[in-house]
Parts: sequence; C-alpha cells; structure tokens
Amino acid sequence: MGYNVWMSFVTGYTPSKRPPKSTTKKELKRNNKLVMYAIMEGLSNVVKYKFGKCISAKELWDKLKSLYMVEGVIKVSK
Repeated sequence: MGYNVWMSFVTGYTPSKRPPKSTTKKELKRNNKLVMYAIMEGLSNVVKYKFGKCISAKELWDKLKSLYMVEGVIKVSK
C-alpha cells in the first residue's frame, strides 16, 4: 500500500460527499475500510452494535479507548 494504514488511527479519515479525485484519497478511503474491518472483527456483537455507526477508524478507536481505558491502562478481558 502506498499510504500507511496506521495513519487511519493517527490522522483519521473524513469521508466527503464527492468521490475521491486522487489515488491518495482512494488509498486513504481503502485503508480506512481495512482498519475498520480489522477492528470490528475483533469485537463482540454487543460492542459492534454499539459502535457500528462510526464512520472512521480513528473515531472507532477513540471510542473503544474511552470505553476500556481505566486509570491510563487499557483493560480488555479475554
């Protein structure tokens, strides 16, 4: 991939109503979809339902961090 997928977390992705014009924007959109899919696959159905309306990977990641962050440490049960 030409654009680092991790940037979907760092800078976020804001979709526009118009179609992407450049290949970089297309890559950003594709990377956002890949990251969203990867995150959603690891979630339980209850959490997927709760956060399914997120439009960017950064938004989803930030909401998950706020849900599971306790005293500066991320707490996730297996």
